[in-house]
Amino acid sequence: MMETPPDDTASSPAPRPRLLLHIGQPKTGTTALQRALHAARQHLLDQHGIHYPVLSSRGTHTRLKPHLLNALDEDARLVHQMGGTHAEAMAESARAWDRIGTDIQKIRPDQVIISSESLYKPLDDGQIARLRGLLDPWFREVQVVVYLRDPVSRFISGAQQRLKIRAEFSRGSGSALREVIESFEKLGYPLDVRSFDTARTHPNGVVADFAESYLPDTARDVVIAEDTRASHAGRTVNSSLSAEAMYLMQNLARARAAIGAPLDGDAPLTSRRRAIKELDQEIPGFTRPALRPAIAEILMRRDRSLTWVRDRYGITFDRIDYDLVGTAPDDGLDPMGEIRDVQQICEVDLARAALIERAIPRKRLARRWRRLLRGHWR
Repeated sequence: MMETPPDDTASSPAPRPRLLLHIGQPKTGTTALQRALHAARQHLLDQHGIHYPVLSSRGTHTRLKPHLLNALDEDARLVHQMGGTHAEAMAESARAWDRIGTDIQKIRPDQVIISSESLYKPLDDGQIARLRGLLDPWFREVQVVVYLRDPVSRFISGAQQRLKIRAEFSRGSGSALREVIESFEKLGYPLDVRSFDTARTHPNGVVADFAESYLPDTARDVVIAEDTRASHAGRTVNSSLSAEAMYLMQNLARARAAIGAPLDGDAPLTSRRRAIKELDQEIPGFTRPALRPAIAEILMRRDRSLTWVRDRYGITFDRIDYDLVGTAPDDGLDPMGEIRDVQQICEVDLARAALIERAIPRKRLARRWRRLLRGHWR
């Protein structure tokens, strides 16, 4: 259990800190932002009293979600990363939250930043009460920040990311955006809803948009510099796949699932996935995948949240045809229900996919030889 929260009385050496709670959405530059904040954490603390907790080597705070929301949402990958069983994952999440409390007691920061896109979900009344009960004793102010991305570009980006680790992509929901925002409104903290499309037009991207909006001048410069340094060093995050690589990833995962083989933690599978990603960049003809127009239209027609976000927060998305928004029949049927294959959502160059597939054994063999040679010359 967390220690007693700091006291705001005159006898207390420091008041409770403020909390900046960044909740995503997923696929809105969250990984790059977390990486930059993690890299700049010592400067933020030493020079500005801003604490960015270290809960993982990648700078993410995903492991807080089970404890904060009392939910794992059948996230098998997160369970595996946090101990292997539901009980172990819940216990590890509680320990992560306790570490933040210990940090606050020891460091006495003026502000804490927590960033976790896993918190982006509709909260029920019990989760709202639980979150307030956990945050209020420790923080004198809480500001929630969320970046929103249009459902068309977010769908294809999410499909790419999911197919790197799963056999199927998520078909999403036409109302989740509004449900999430309304539940965080009920939380009662100030909520800043921002456009990812606008933020990404900043010369230095979403990281700079966040830093310039929420950090002091010198702090924002350091965070932006860390993001720029990582980009120049080639440490890209969540690199894009072509439609051909998405197609091969799905086929690979489906073949594994068909024989009951694991889709996580398996060295040969990891090696094949890595080979596909590398070859995708090496073999000529790489292009970013584009949704088939019919699929983009379905996504717009079924989404009943976009006009609500426009009217309530003034956020619009250039690629959205608002005359189509929310015009799908209200018959309880999901028009995306039968969409399961990569070839259904985007055009796949099968000849290029075949070139990549044929080159996989050679790529894996070359990697093994490099490892052997490195070991020989050490």
